[in-house]
Amino acid sequence: MNAYSLELFQNGNTDRISSAGDFYRKAGTGEYALFENTDPAPFENLTEKFIIYRWNRRYPSDLKFSVPLAEHGWHLQFSQDFKGYSHDKITKEVYFK
Repeated sequence: MNAYSLELFQNGNTDRISSAGDFYRKAGTGEYALFENTDPAPFENLTEKFIIYRWNRRYPSDLKFSVPLAEHGWHLQFSQDFKGYSHDKITKEVYFK
């Protein structure tokens, strides 16, 4: 992840987290890359799966998820709703090709 996202994890164990400006290039096979304020579309060809979290309300934003999943052959394999700390409903979706 980048330094902006790393701030979210400062109160936890960050031993297995690395931060770099080019984090998406450093993630190897089977590893995760957290795209919070970076567009993942240019790196779609390096992606094994997308894990997307959706909240039960809309917020103003400068950046939207820009990968047209169905159009690019991604299929929803898993979806689960759960209660979060600040939201009553969070939906986790996992997409594979």
